[in-house]
Amino acid sequence: MNTPSRSAQRLGALGVVFGVLYAAAAVLDASVPSEGASNGQLITYYGSHFASMTAFVFLVIAASVVFVFFLGALRRALGVTSESRVLGSIVTAGGAVYVAALLLMALLANALLDAGHYRAGTAASAINLIAANSWIPLVAGLSAVALGTGVVALRGGGLPRWLAWASIILGILAVAGPLGQAALWITPVWSAAIGITLMRSSGRAPAISSAEPSVVATAPGLS
Repeated sequence: MNTPSRSAQRLGALGVVFGVLYAAAAVLDASVPSEGASNGQLITYYGSHFASMTAFVFLVIAASVVFVFFLGALRRALGVTSESRVLGSIVTAGGAVYVAALLLMALLANALLDAGHYRAGTAASAINLIAANSWIPLVAGLSAVALGTGVVALRGGGLPRWLAWASIILGILAVAGPLGQAALWITPVWSAAIGITLMRSSGRAPAISSAEPSVVATAPGLS
């Protein structure tokens, strides 16, 4: 029987924490210059927004660490059957790509701050072009995490069916071209919903696993 522990309950709460950190970082990052910004615009922006962009960098770093621990609680909740424990590796792999993409965004933002401080316009322009395309590994990782979560939850339990389907929709939306931007904004709501679900379900055994002990218990009577 797969009964979530008290520690898993606390880690589930990190889904809400991640959502808050992610949303705060997204607000700070909403007004950054586009990929077509001139050298002068980049130097002016990052030179005058040092405090807010530094806060963005550390919020993303904190969110990345929190997501790793949250992912551990999610994997435990999804590992109801032997099949779901195997399929859960998809969630872990996707989470690794997603966290790496978040840290890449933080790294590039910090590099832009340095370029603004040293007034290195050419370097700022090159870094800004890369930063503008850093969404590619981000949506790929998000899609793998969300799709993996949804598929595993539908096949093995661990999450409500509505949340499993919502995860699948989010995973598809993430790689649906221009709609991927909407998926990035939905992500904190999704993680918070899963976090709340994990907190409320901890301490209760998933229904799918309750039948397994009864089969084992009645087996001696068949001999």
